[in-house]
Amino acid sequence: MKTHLILFGILLFSVAACAPSNSAELVALVQAHEKAHNAGNVDAIVALYADDAVEVNGMGTHQGHAKLKAVYTSAVNTFKVEYKNIRVEGNKVFYDAVLTVTSDAGRKVGEKYEAEVENGKFKTMIRVGRFTP
Repeated sequence: MKTHLILFGILLFSVAACAPSNSAELVALVQAHEKAHNAGNVDAIVALYADDAVEVNGMGTHQGHAKLKAVYTSAVNTFKVEYKNIRVEGNKVFYDAVLTVTSDAGRKVGEKYEAEVENGKFKTMIRVGRFTP
């Protein structure tokens, strides 16, 4: 009986450790990304990603903190972002990004994203479509 209780405890702990973050935490993560981007804080953006995270966006595929830092160093000087329609399903976040290009008279570009979160950080962020804002 004692062995069963120990195994049950280990199983319960394992399930809790793997459980996805709650919706509010995932929405807050996306909002922190938006805020850091618009503040031009590249280090804060990169800190939101897992060490081996992968992002696919309009500038290509980028994996790891060094590549993400390089792409965001350029991005924060090229456009501002507004994230809308944030939706959470399990450990995935879906949102629309409206990019306002600063060097092109405020031209707006719409991109749809799907992000997977693991241990409170972005594991993947994939552009899955475009739209007209």
